[in-house]
Amino acid sequence: MANYPDNYFVPRTRNNKEGIVYEPSDKETFFVEDINKGDDEIVAIQNELGKNPSGDFDNVKKRIEAIERGGIDRVNIKIPTVSSDPFYLDAYSTEFLATGAIIKTSDTRFEIAKFYTKQTPPFCADFGKNPKLSVVLKINSMTDTDINFGMGDRYFFDYGPYAGFNFYGGNLHCKVADHEGYNVSDEIITGVDLSVFNHFRIEYETGVGAKFYVNNVLKSTLNNSLPDGYTGSPFRVDFRNFSDTTDAQLHFRPFTYSQDI
Repeated sequence: MANYPDNYFVPRTRNNKEGIVYEPSDKETFFVEDINKGDDEIVAIQNELGKNPSGDFDNVKKRIEAIERGGIDRVNIKIPTVSSDPFYLDAYSTEFLATGAIIKTSDTRFEIAKFYTKQTPPFCADFGKNPKLSVVLKINSMTDTDINFGMGDRYFFDYGPYAGFNFYGGNLHCKVADHEGYNVSDEIITGVDLSVFNHFRIEYETGVGAKFYVNNVLKSTLNNSLPDGYTGSPFRVDFRNFSDTTDAQLHFRPFTYSQDI
């Protein structure tokens, strides 16, 4: 089975049999150099295209055709961790670094970070259009900390349409809530060290369910109490620290969000 495009093909080292010397003019002998030339071309092509060059399309050709048409089948945005056009960060206690951002609990031990586009009205996530969110982050202190990060509107114990991760009481959860916020599905995820950077991904299929991945491993699928319709920002963080002495911080890197047009 081929490794590419999810992973790069790495050729194994081969040698000619003892006593065999490569001779380009010899058209009847199969040399290891002939195989290596093919491998070199394969490696050059995959290095040029990178991993997953087709993106959300069936193949690279369809992706290129969509770009040439001046539009694509999904809106894809990479939201930076700086307040720059065309995106802005709605948050208070935030530091920006070259590699990402830090959201810190303020004097009230509480922080919300919401990312929007600067267009009018601001771009909002739409659970009717199969949204996807991908983010890499870590928490520097997990003592007495309640944190929610995902797509939609969730304010700790008050729910709106939402799909995201929640860390509370020493456990990592994945959650979805319906449009009115009255019904919630919740499942605990184990085996994740949140003190180091991890890649979190949510893939929502409208009316079907939400898949939650950590480091590209499917951890859970929730199919009940599903959100629908428009919601808040494509990426929202609600971060609360219950301790007066702990400097709780959430470190995250630039993230991506996409949904159908």
